[in-house]
Order: sequence, then C-alpha cells, then structure tokens
Amino acid sequence: MPLSKNVETLKNMNTNTAKFATWYVRVINPRVTEYTFTARGESVAAQKFECVLVSQDSEQYMLGLVPFDFKNRDAPKRAATKFVEDHVFEIKTPAFDTKARPEYNGCPVKPVLLLNLPTSIKHIAPTNMEIHKYPAKGITVSITITKLVCILKDSGAAKSLGRTFDFCGKYLGKSVAKSTEAKGVRRRVAEATFVDEDGGKVQVSLWDAAIEMFDNVPTDSGVVVVGCSAQKQDAELKLSIWPSAHISTAGDQAAALTALDAKTLDTQMLTATFTPGQNVQATMEDVAFPTCAAALADAVGMPDEPRTFQINRCMLDAPLQEELILTQDDRLFINKCRLRDRTGGVDVDVLSTAVPALYDHATEAALRAQFGTQSLTSTKNRVNARGLLRVEMASPSAI
Repeated sequence: MPLSKNVETLKNMNTNTAKFATWYVRVINPRVTEYTFTARGESVAAQKFECVLVSQDSEQYMLGLVPFDFKNRDAPKRAATKFVEDHVFEIKTPAFDTKARPEYNGCPVKPVLLLNLPTSIKHIAPTNMEIHKYPAKGITVSITITKLVCILKDSGAAKSLGRTFDFCGKYLGKSVAKSTEAKGVRRRVAEATFVDEDGGKVQVSLWDAAIEMFDNVPTDSGVVVVGCSAQKQDAELKLSIWPSAHISTAGDQAAALTALDAKTLDTQMLTATFTPGQNVQATMEDVAFPTCAAALADAVGMPDEPRTFQINRCMLDAPLQEELILTQDDRLFINKCRLRDRTGGVDVDVLSTAVPALYDHATEAALRAQFGTQSLTSTKNRVNARGLLRVEMASPSAI
C-alpha cells in the first residue's frame, strides 16, 4: 500500500501536529541505562530505556525514552526487547518527556518522545518493504570534529559551554582505562581519538560505562556520537562521552568515514585552548544584512545559519577595566559590550581586531601601552559595525 499523505517528518513532531499525523521511525542504538537517585532519603537503583529515532531525513533525528516508573520498574527492560536495533515503528499521538532539558540534547529535534502510553506505537513487519525503506538507515550530523572544536573555542562566553553536541568522526582507538577521583566519586576514564575528513583530530574522554560502549566498535570505523558534552576548565576545552551518549556506525556518513584512509590523510591535533573569536572574520561575507540594535536583540540565538549583519552610526560602550578587555590567556576580547543606536541597545562580543578602535588606537600594541597607566579612555564616536550572528553563540560578534 502507498504511504499515507499525512506522514510527517520528525522535524514536525510536536503537540500541534500530534493529533493528525503519522511518523515512521527506525530505532538506532537502543540501550538500558542504570543510575541511582535519592527519594525520601533513600538511594533508589533505577533504569531507563533510550534510543535514537530517525525517519526519512537522516539529518532529523530525536531521542526516544521509556523512563523509570515506581509502579512499573520492569518497563525499561521490556522496552529493550521491543525496540530492537534497525526495527521500524509507526508512531501516532506522540507524548513527550516534559522533564527533558534541551541544553543536554544535541539532537536537531529537541522533544524527547515517550515510547509508552499515551503514545500509540505499532511495529512494522519486515515484510512491509515500502515502509521499511522509508526511514533512513542511519543518522547524519552536520558538525564534524573540526567544526565542533571551532564552534566551542569561538563561542566567546563560558556559559555557552557545558552544552551537549553531536559530531561525526573516524574512530582511531582508545587508551587503557585508568581510575580517577573527582569530588569524592571514583570513576574510570579512557581517551578515545577521532579524526574527520578535514584532518582534524581530537581526543575525547570516555567515562565509566562509555568505555565499554566502544569495545565493540572496530578501530578505523566511522562513528556518529549523539550526546558529547563540552566543558571549559580554566583555559582548556574538554570533550567527554558519558554513558548517556549514543553512538552509531550505520548510515552513509559513517560509511564514508570508514572508507577514509587516515594513514594518508594530513592530520592535525586540534588544540584544546579556549580562544574566543578565532576564525570569525574568515566567516564574514562580502554582503551584510543592514539592521539596527533593536532588531538584532530580537534575533540573537534565532537564526538557522550564521548571518553577517551591519549597523551604521552606532556607539559601543567599551569597559575601562583591563580585566574586562583581556581573556585569561591574555588575548583582547570584550564579552557583552553594549552596542547602542537610535532604536535601543544590544549586547555584542567584540573580537581582538576590533578592540583597539574602541579606544581610539590603531594597533593592539598602542592600546596595551595604556594598560597600567589608568589613562584608558573609550571613544564616543559613532561607527559602522559589522558582525556575525551565530546560532551557537549567546550574543552576536561585532568587529
């Protein structure tokens, strides 16, 4: 039978379309995770079932969940026998986890689908070839290792870290696990190495059960990682894969990375140093969108892709304290500098090349000569500012 006209993509899976649409999804990396929490002063051993769900578009995927329930403690284990790798299901009247936090979810489709009632779920038999061919065989992530590290290093604000990201890379192997202790908790950690098609190489920490997740992944396999966390520690960028993450070697993207010859690839270990503002200027376009402060404030964090903007005859309120002009590694950078024009104001990040002009200096050396003399003054002239509004940033960068 032909697929129904009301079949939707996962991108449209939300409470507004739930009553009218049908989704066909494929299960990827199903897993039961054990954890503990405290209830009424007692430690409770709990389990939850999670998997990745993908429909026709491999770039649109989401998490599926069967949470722990005191009244039905075996539900996650039973879900693991039902939602098997590569099986296809029909989804109607979807319900979502209201406790899910989007900042800890790197999937492009943020709602987490509950794989139990009231969600209506029907298993599609393998003999139904038309529907089985409908969902993608794997998932595709838009961020390579090189892009991921650049995004995190250039984010300009520490608070934008601590988020969860997905990435793809060729898995080159892991080190022997060792024990460590943090905040009184004993953990195991190993270092996994990945490389992408651009030659960007990075080491990612595997924690606890995440170490065993890679035991069955052959070396030199292409791997998609769903749920890699990033933290800024001092001036270092730390990437980690925890037991809550998902990995997949299925799909065209992973296959292309498996076929990549890393031995002949010109690789470079990407530095973990946090350096705000690098590579932003290279992203600037020749043509910029004219805007104003009020419109820019409304647009922060909302674009689907990076946008070059320009605001004419604006003023920037540059700080006079040295500690607000320099990063911890002694680079020029101003976080949340107030940009004002006739329409209002917006906070922007000012990159190193633009900082001297805010103090009426032509070069960085001339500006640094004023440090420590208590004679630093900012210019009050109106300027034309061009910057980049990026979805991964908390505020736009003006240069």
